[in-house]
Amino acid sequence: MALAAALSLSAAAHADLKLVQQTSMSGDLGKRVQKDGGAPKTPTVTMYYKGNRTRTESGGGVTIFDGQRMLMLNPEKKTYQVIPKDAAAKAMSPMLAMMDIKADVSVKPTGKTQILQGKKTQQYVMTMTIKLGMKNAAAKDAPKGDVPQIPPITSKTELWTAEFPGITLSGAAMSQAMPAGVASMPFVKDMTEKMKSVKGIPLQTTMTQDVMGQQMTVTMKTTTLSEAPLPDSLFATPAGYKQVPYVAPSMPMMPGRG
Repeated sequence: MALAAALSLSAAAHADLKLVQQTSMSGDLGKRVQKDGGAPKTPTVTMYYKGNRTRTESGGGVTIFDGQRMLMLNPEKKTYQVIPKDAAAKAMSPMLAMMDIKADVSVKPTGKTQILQGKKTQQYVMTMTIKLGMKNAAAKDAPKGDVPQIPPITSKTELWTAEFPGITLSGAAMSQAMPAGVASMPFVKDMTEKMKSVKGIPLQTTMTQDVMGQQMTVTMKTTTLSEAPLPDSLFATPAGYKQVPYVAPSMPMMPGRG
């Protein structure tokens, strides 16, 4: 009995998970994002989990969280970048530095359940309202009558999550994966903290967003789920890859601006 319990605990501690997910976009803004960015209609994302380590393959790029560091791999050039833990604060764009951003974030379980990929999932709903403005100093320096009035951005995200013993979502990984300057913002820290109440790994999400009067709905569905053992090499820098300096990704332009 004791041996069986020990083996059970050992298996849980080394739980592995692979998810293949497809994402679709709809709404005026969603169509524009696909058209301007040349994105496929149903891009495929493959997620690997091993304990608190993750690997994401999407669009030819690979992102790895090895438990301590976030790595961005370029398989075509056989290079990788290490995202600094303080990259968000140091690399905040001038535009973000001038903006006054306030947000109201809520994450709550609904009590609803459904079976997805043979797993019992529970639903969480995250709502967010973001108000954008200019900081006092930036507003004073702007030409008279040229201070932009930006409508609030609202979003609602429905998550269906399943629990897998031994697998956790890392807040550190979430923060480091965000664009430069974003993770250090108070509302993002609040969102990350509240997301800790979500139990399990999302198998399906639907986000509906209203940005400057344009709507977009992004739906992610898991099409394949496997709990077969995964090699440790998936969560490490491949042999032969060369490290290059970290370059922060640029922030996307707001829709409807020019």
